Amino acid sequence: AAPKATGADVSISYDNTEVLFTEVSDGIYESPADFKGEVGTTYSLKIDHLGETYESQATMNRIVEMDSVSYQYDDEEEELFEFIIYTQEPEGEGDHYLFKSYVNGSLIADTLRNVEFTDDSFVDGSYIGGVDVGYDGFKAGDEATLEVWSISEEAYEFFLAVMIQTDWRGGPFDTPPANIPTNISNGALGFFNASATTKNSLTIGE
Repeated sequence: AAPKATGADVSISYDNTEVLFTEVSDGIYESPADFKGEVGTTYSLKIDHLGETYESQATMNRIVEMDSVSYQYDDEEEELFEFIIYTQEPEGEGDHYLFKSYVNGSLIADTLRNVEFTDDSFVDGSYIGGVDVGYDGFKAGDEATLEVWSISEEAYEFFLAVMIQTDWRGGPFDTPPANIPTNISNGALGFFNASATTKNSLTIGE
């Protein structure tokens, strides 16, 4: 695991406003409780740590509003269920999404191999009437929550590169290993993204 950056000064700024983040545990920084982002706003990140400064920018893109979610029996996994989403994808190509799943209030796992991410290349402007997304291991009685995040095209490419260089390797046609892209200055590794989110919950029936 990478060493945690403690004692850093972390802030974001936008529209002549600066928001200071507080270190709540080693290497974890949070904004004030009453702060929230707005779609269409560009945020500038600044981190001062051990005499070095790291900066980045990200714009919060629009998000789809789910009409509803349901579930269906997973034919491949006995006694398990999977999420089904119903929503209108907005017109205009370039939207990118990430899906996170929660079971009984707990995030399944905060790793790329346990989330789904996609773009609107094949569904732009279409009504999505019953597509399985997210976690597919729910059991009867579970409280299931689906969370949709908007991500930038650059974030999508970053996530894609991470998976191609890790889990999605091992075949005869693999590309040569390459560096993962980053949008943070001064040689920092990682990615800064501003996401709008929406979520919906239900209880898996018997």
